[in-house]
Amino acid sequence: MASGRGGSIGIGKETTWGTAVAPTQFYNGTEAISEERGRLREAITFGSRAVQPADAGRLRISGPISGVHARPVGLGHLLRAALGAPTTTGASAPYSHAFKPAATKFSAAAALPPYSVTVKRDTGMIHRYSGGQLNRLTLTQPKDDALSVDTDWIAKGVADVSDTVIVAETTQRFRYQHLAVLRDAAPFLTLESLTVTIENNLETEELLNASDEISGVDFGDSSIKIDMTMSFQSLADYGDFKANVTRPWKFTWTVDVGNSLELSIPRLNLDAFGAPISAAGRLTASASGQAEFDAVAGHSLQATLKNSQATY
Repeated sequence: MASGRGGSIGIGKETTWGTAVAPTQFYNGTEAISEERGRLREAITFGSRAVQPADAGRLRISGPISGVHARPVGLGHLLRAALGAPTTTGASAPYSHAFKPAATKFSAAAALPPYSVTVKRDTGMIHRYSGGQLNRLTLTQPKDDALSVDTDWIAKGVADVSDTVIVAETTQRFRYQHLAVLRDAAPFLTLESLTVTIENNLETEELLNASDEISGVDFGDSSIKIDMTMSFQSLADYGDFKANVTRPWKFTWTVDVGNSLELSIPRLNLDAFGAPISAAGRLTASASGQAEFDAVAGHSLQATLKNSQATY
């Protein structure tokens, strides 16, 4: 009998889109990557009511890896997969990696830096999904737990492979007590939860080229959404929402001098705000908005990750 505890999830950085590589970074979490293998059948079969034999259809691979606790090194690979390669500075550890939404494609066939995703579900069922493109990345920080990461992938191909020894990252997780928030360069002390969603809206290409796999992945219109809940102690954010005023926000997790994550948003436009009365006690407010492109900063979001990794 197979069990999830006996499995593993790992990713490896591809040089060429669709050329599979073994995993080098492993994550604890859940996954639901699935293969859709269409079946081609004639719509009408005369003289019979029975289902007739089918031909194989297109191969389409997609699905999530969820509930991953963010650690300084492993998070960098997911940010690279979602945003593009970073600009790295530093002659020795700690290194600083600055990620911004990619303006150009990784290659003619791949929108973003490709990864192979290897999932072990049983000793006889280890699948390596090649040409992985990270379609959606969600960072969630609750008020009393670790920063968690949910991802949603598109892949090109799949192969059965042999097992790979897990090498777990041992650095501390980013947690709730590591987070400091700035709104308009001033400390914001009433945040209760935060969700940042990077939506790439990738578009796959399927061609008549003697293959059942996708032939390429291109950019769609991207968006970066911010959802927050906060103790309702001020009308400032409601005022911004009502007046369509944007503000810079900065979210910084600091584990120690060598490990940190900073999310800098130069223009956050709140498009929803509410503070419902749901009980007799204190009120909380919820706000959501979009990170808008800022011409001066040159981006809508910059994620700066400091860790011991020399390069991504």
